[in-house]
Amino acid sequence: MKTILLSTSSLWNCGDDFIRKGLLNAMQLKPDVRMLWWNRGFGIRNAFANNLSINLRSADYVCIAGTPEWIAKTEKIYRYCLKYRIPLSIIGVGTRGGLHTLAQRKLMEKVAKSGLVEVCTARDKKALNLMKEFGFENPEPMLDPAFFMDAIPGEKVNNILCWRDLSIAYSTLWKKKTPRRIAEAFYSNWKIKPKRYNQFMKDVFSLMPEPKLVTVHDNREIKKAEQLFGSDRVFYSVDYMDMLKKYSTAKSYIGSRIHGAIAAAINGASIHLIYANKKAAVIENSLELLRQYIPNINRKIKIDYLLRNKNIKPSVISEDIPVIPKLRETLKSEKESIRAKLKATTHLSNFME
Repeated sequence: MKTILLSTSSLWNCGDDFIRKGLLNAMQLKPDVRMLWWNRGFGIRNAFANNLSINLRSADYVCIAGTPEWIAKTEKIYRYCLKYRIPLSIIGVGTRGGLHTLAQRKLMEKVAKSGLVEVCTARDKKALNLMKEFGFENPEPMLDPAFFMDAIPGEKVNNILCWRDLSIAYSTLWKKKTPRRIAEAFYSNWKIKPKRYNQFMKDVFSLMPEPKLVTVHDNREIKKAEQLFGSDRVFYSVDYMDMLKKYSTAKSYIGSRIHGAIAAAINGASIHLIYANKKAAVIENSLELLRQYIPNINRKIKIDYLLRNKNIKPSVISEDIPVIPKLRETLKSEKESIRAKLKATTHLSNFME
């Protein structure tokens, strides 16, 4: 029985679960393929079913997917592949991958030159440019793999606001060994940004028509969200399928989680993504690809950056956004295109239907 090792994360937030589900939808592995994980999620131990040393010895193929650590926390996998000549693919990754050291850069340059990487694709320009720097052959952009999840049939009735606790990100950065000038730049704003953001999202939620609810993607956000919006309004589940089912009921989505927006969009909701940092570039890059087929996609999926625009008008409340039937057709076509690319490989194709 062939074994594929997938680098992913779970039990953190549902974003990487959505990526993994979309990727596996595109790959369509054979029934006799054994799946093992390297779960690099925060706080997950390298033990038992997640013991990387044990799982690597069983791996015939490695697939690196998801974000953000497609470099950091994954070095042992790359070294093992280089030593034992295990083929691999890097599919739909994003950001700079946790790149911090010269040793990491040299390792990735060796991987790029090894001839072991069959497919190399990125969901955003940061990752794509980094792949080019490392010397990977023909790295290509692609939609975030979460776009390849199947839509769930059902009535679209809910107006969903997805809130995130910005103070978690800022306080985490402050605790890390971050260069002082960078940490101080963030620290000077970390109390101001969350306060302004929270008030903005409360105001937006008050304007949203019923039925409406608030989603969070991190269990650390539940209590604060309940304080802001009401305990009977906040939905969260550790089971990513519960989250996906909830997003499948969305008529409109306003929020600050990329993969919440994607899950709602593939199910037909109008999207207004509101971000306080540059990570929403992931959606911007996907929109560039979708715009080739759907020129007016920006009327369906809109992005604003809170700190750039002080007068954001939540469009899914104030406007009648048209349904774009071609979106589902386009996503199906893009999924088939990625599948054809994977199926054309020498080794990975042997694991696919």
